[in-house]
Amino acid sequence: MTSTPAVMRRPTNRDPAEGSLPAPVRRRRPLLMAAAVLLGAMVWLIVATGLERASEREQVWSVATEVSRGQVVEQAHLTATEIAVADTSG
Repeated sequence: MTSTPAVMRRPTNRDPAEGSLPAPVRRRRPLLMAAAVLLGAMVWLIVATGLERASEREQVWSVATEVSRGQVVEQAHLTATEIAVADTSG
């Protein structure tokens, strides 16, 4: 002989004649949305500033050809080169 197991059901506070669940209440949170937008703007500003500082370059002169000791360095021996600059003041 087999018996059907007892099914436990949660008590509900709604009328069984309704047949559907009540519609959920959507709360709007304008302060939370404003805080999220402000946080996004701050993150964007920090990233943009970091990228700008990382891409700072300064033009310097470098030797393009071999120059032996005692030889006078002329304009033909030099070339302009851009290098990344570390900010030592910060």
